[in-house]
Amino acid sequence: RIGISVNGLACNLSGGENTARKIYSESGAESAAFYVLTFIASSLDKLSANLRTQFPELPIIYSGGVMSNGYIKSILNKRENTYFAEPRLSADNGVGIALLTRERFQSLRN
Repeated sequence: RIGISVNGLACNLSGGENTARKIYSESGAESAAFYVLTFIASSLDKLSANLRTQFPELPIIYSGGVMSNGYIKSILNKRENTYFAEPRLSADNGVGIALLTRERFQSLRN
């Protein structure tokens, strides 16, 4: 069980950091890395669910280095009306968001 701390549209990651450190010291880097990815994905999934409750009609756009992770994307990709920046553009949040915005703007103009 992954103990996440999400309240509305805010989350606290310090508990996950402490648990990851403990797992690292007891079980090694691979187990700690898996825990961190699962913790982040679970936190983002809960934040996304809360966002959907407050703004059901808006799309969710994920971008950035973390969003190029296939494991995290596989968990978040189950939601409708969600979009991901291409991994090659996710190293810089500004590039991914700018291109997605441009595509959306062009589709509205046509």
